[in-house]
Amino acid sequence: MTVSHKEKKGYLMDEPKEFTDIIGGHGRFQLAIFIFCFFCSAPHCFHNLIMTFFAPNVDHWCARPPEVIAANISVEEWKNYTIPIVKGRTGLYESSQCTMYPSTVRNGSLYSDISKEPIKCSSWEYDNSFYKDTMVDQWDLVCDREWLISISKTVYMVAFLFAATLCGQMSDRFGRRKTMITCLIVFLIAAMLTLLSVNFIMFLVFRFFVALGLTSVYTISYVVLAEVVSVEYRSIYCFTFKFGWVFAYMLMPYIAWLIPSWFWLQLVFTLPWLTLLSIFWIVPETPRWLIIRRKFTELEKVLLYAAEKNGKDMKKAKAAIHHFITNHPQVDEKRGNETVLDLMRTPALRRNTINVYFCWFIISYIYYALSWNTNDLGGDPYWTFFICGFVELPAGFIFMFICRYLGHRIGLLIANVLAGLCLLAMIFVPPGKINPIGQ
Repeated sequence: MTVSHKEKKGYLMDEPKEFTDIIGGHGRFQLAIFIFCFFCSAPHCFHNLIMTFFAPNVDHWCARPPEVIAANISVEEWKNYTIPIVKGRTGLYESSQCTMYPSTVRNGSLYSDISKEPIKCSSWEYDNSFYKDTMVDQWDLVCDREWLISISKTVYMVAFLFAATLCGQMSDRFGRRKTMITCLIVFLIAAMLTLLSVNFIMFLVFRFFVALGLTSVYTISYVVLAEVVSVEYRSIYCFTFKFGWVFAYMLMPYIAWLIPSWFWLQLVFTLPWLTLLSIFWIVPETPRWLIIRRKFTELEKVLLYAAEKNGKDMKKAKAAIHHFITNHPQVDEKRGNETVLDLMRTPALRRNTINVYFCWFIISYIYYALSWNTNDLGGDPYWTFFICGFVELPAGFIFMFICRYLGHRIGLLIANVLAGLCLLAMIFVPPGKINPIGQ
């Protein structure tokens, strides 16, 4: 009887090449992890884009002095007599929001000196007919302090940068599960502490840690899903997982409309995610990380649990898992601690890494520039925000199939070219015609 080369090495002809050949590439085990990651993407969307409703475009003007209020001079009369007309950011003339003419009250009448240079406001009044309670009117984030709103968005993205680098490295060294749990707890604590903020700077500090924890959980979720499913299902899982972000995007304006106070909105966008602490029971360490770190005892437990959840024959599964671990090439292989710098080690890897970084830079720059500034598109801001989120739903399904059947490179090429053409076309859209809803 002839013995094959593989049998001489101790391999079986039908040996599993991947652990998913034993536990299944898709089943209850993977679905439970998918559902958890799906709900991780929702709070990331809420807290990333929430400044649109925390600090929206609220109409404001220089506040009336006490003597003007005592004289029962209305807001309209005050604005007509003391607020100068200036050219706004859109190029149209409008009432100034940051300056006023010097004025006095004599015999119950208002007099303003328009011959003098307008002076800067020291306090403001706000139009609360649409937005009831925002950070803008609570902390006067207008005029010389308006830049703080942009800083809050920058702070979130800086934390995103730290999270992608630091927590990615941590998850490689200490494990996906431990890093996700740590970052999830950081997010929950920081999000609750933002409610205690007594000034905007304090809010920014806590917001940094909200972003650091939450975006780490979000980005590691991609890795976890990619490492627990087979190659056949990887695109489907990683695409549909992001729909948690999309549904949160569409739901956010409705919740913000129901809850006009930023304080209670922050609470509502935080409390439900205490349920994510179910990670302790739902998400085990990924088998692929355990293989790389040669933790084969723990790997066997995870694979046995996964096989049972997926309804496999446990007698055959135990034998297959034992054979898989015993004959795995990394049983005797020792690995170093790779870092992000290793992405630049070889020419091919360096080229691909730079290409991906460039794509992410351009895509993120445009995506967040549009998403964070839906208030500037005109129309009803809630409907505008909803539509911006809704368009991601069909786009996700379409490109999931394009990438699955034509390849990821072709899918990325089509998406980038189409986005570029649409952005160029927007140049020719007349002002005021971008969003007619609510006009």
